[in-house]
Amino acid sequence: MTASQIRDRANTAGTRRARAGGGPVWLVTFVDLISLLLAFFVMIFSMSSLSSPDWKAFTAAMNKAEIKTSVDTTQSAPTATSAEAYRPDRGVNVQYLRRILESGMARETTLALAVLKEVDGKLVLSLPGNLFFRSGTAEIVASGDAALFALAETLSNLDNRIDLIGHTDPEPLSGQGAFKSNWELSLARAAAVADSLALAGYRKPLTVRGLGDAWFESLDAGLPLEQRYRRARRVDLIIHRESDAR
Repeated sequence: MTASQIRDRANTAGTRRARAGGGPVWLVTFVDLISLLLAFFVMIFSMSSLSSPDWKAFTAAMNKAEIKTSVDTTQSAPTATSAEAYRPDRGVNVQYLRRILESGMARETTLALAVLKEVDGKLVLSLPGNLFFRSGTAEIVASGDAALFALAETLSNLDNRIDLIGHTDPEPLSGQGAFKSNWELSLARAAAVADSLALAGYRKPLTVRGLGDAWFESLDAGLPLEQRYRRARRVDLIIHRESDAR
């Protein structure tokens, strides 16, 4: 039997089925067309790109969830350290967060010159006054605002309690500027950092304080005086282990 004969018999059989109430033959072609269109739209969606900020926020949230909910399957019984990680009042692990911040600081010139350290279970990021502020003022320079903008994205994904504490050197102010004391200047600078983070999109609570030169004596006394003064002029961003319940 030739191919043309097979095709004719198939057409005749289809016509007979249509007449017998089996449905129109064109419906098969229509269903095939709809299937192809559906496959086309699925392919278009799969090749579309996600919004970069939304994707970064999603992945950061997933990383945080893994830290808070992952179970250690290598030990038969939980240790005291692993049990502490599951406490509902805890935020993101500070050791993990330190690695994240160090990676981001390496890409941002101004933040690369900041000092990051762990103190009594807290993560302290010291923002140098000479890099972030104009001398004797609480006005943040453009590079400082750019650095805080980059920092705000990471901080927005945290539940940890965060404090901003301003510091100055012990040299008394002249009294001729906008601030009459070192305490006023330190508080204004901490508030300026909080405002810059808020403008960058950070919407969570911040505790803002100014300590003036109250912590100057805690700096390494073996350093030259001018270097101690430079380290004293800063704003400390302190990330606690505890989550912020406010």
